[in-house]
Amino acid sequence: MNDADSREDLSKIAMKSPSGADAATKRMSLYLEEDLYWRISDYAHRHRTKMHPVVVRGLQRLMDELEANDRSLDTR
Repeated sequence: MNDADSREDLSKIAMKSPSGADAATKRMSLYLEEDLYWRISDYAHRHRTKMHPVVVRGLQRLMDELEANDRSLDTR
């Protein structure tokens, strides 16, 4: 994935629900270690986006990976 694709993906996530006001959106709080917080903040700044879409994209990727691992265990 190149930088343009990355920015486009982040923009789509950011535009999906900027206010978080729709019924399908749930809120949660995260407590992050300071180093991780600043890594996310710096990344978002470099890619001219907000931290929210960076975190959402990372969580989506993590869940895809975890669920794929679960499926592979179920087929054994």
